[in-house]
Amino acid sequence: MKSGAEHNELIDLAVKKLSGEATPDELKQLQVLINEKVENRTLYDELEKTWVSTDKAKGITQAEVDAEWLRLQKEMHRS
Repeated sequence: MKSGAEHNELIDLAVKKLSGEATPDELKQLQVLINEKVENRTLYDELEKTWVSTDKAKGITQAEVDAEWLRLQKEMHRS
């Protein structure tokens, strides 16, 4: 992605998709962004993995959630 705004756009669209709130146009836009660069695909995959794991997170401590969030933030800033 070229800018922070585009990076944020990918994250926003990914959250909409994963929460089931994305429109068909937003899904197409997300797919374009994901296909633009390997880094975008990696970021999306990490977001999806984290999203899915939070659904399975029953009984996980807040400290574990915080540690995973910090890891994801570091990954997002590396991209």
